Amino acid sequence: MDKDLVRIFTNNDIIVSGGVSVGKTSLTLALLNEIALEKSILYYNPDRCVDRKFIQKYYKNVYTDVFFMCCPLKTFIEYIVSTNIMYDIIVVDPGDMLLLSRKLIYQLYDITSASGCRLICTSQLRVNPSKGAKPYSTLEEFNKKSININKHIFKCSIWLRNATAPDPIYKLKYVDIFDSYRVGNKYEKRFLVKTMKGYVV
Repeated sequence: MDKDLVRIFTNNDIIVSGGVSVGKTSLTLALLNEIALEKSILYYNPDRCVDRKFIQKYYKNVYTDVFFMCCPLKTFIEYIVSTNIMYDIIVVDPGDMLLLSRKLIYQLYDITSASGCRLICTSQLRVNPSKGAKPYSTLEEFNKKSININKHIFKCSIWLRNATAPDPIYKLKYVDIFDSYRVGNKYEKRFLVKTMKGYVV
C-alpha cells in the first residue's frame, strides 16, 4: 500500500465514495490494516455488511485490533458520548446513514473534532437524471452545504473507480483524492490500487 495514501487516510476526516461493489469497504479495510496496530479504531457497521470471516482471512490486523459495533445510530452516538472518545479513528460504513439525523451527525462532528479523533465514512454514488445523470455522493453534497454554516466536517474526499488499464490477474482501481469535495476530475492526487477476489492487494 502506498505510504502517501496511508498518510492521507490517517490524518484527515474523509469520505470514501464509489459506485455499488466498486470496493469502498475493501479499500477502507486495507488502509486500516496498515495502521490498526498503532491506532485505536472503532468501526461502526450498522447494516452488518462486513464479513468477519473475509476480514480474518485478508485483513488480520483489522480482525484482531479494530473494535466493530452494530447498533442503531442513536445508540452509537450515546456510546461515543459516554466513552469520551477513546479512539483515534471512527469509521462509519455506510456513512450515508448518518444523514438520517442531521442533529446527530453534527453532534458526532462536535465530539470528534474536539477530541482530535478522525472520522472516516463510506458513501455510495448516486445518479440524478435531472442533473445530467452525473454521479454524486449524498454525504459529499451534505459536506458542501455544511461549509456554509462553519461545520466543515470532511476535509478530504476519496473517489474510487475502476481503471481502464487491462490486467490479466488484478482489477485496477483509481483512488482520486480531492480537497473537501470532488470538482470535476481536478483531483489533488491519484493512486492506483490492485484488487483480487474482492480484496485490495
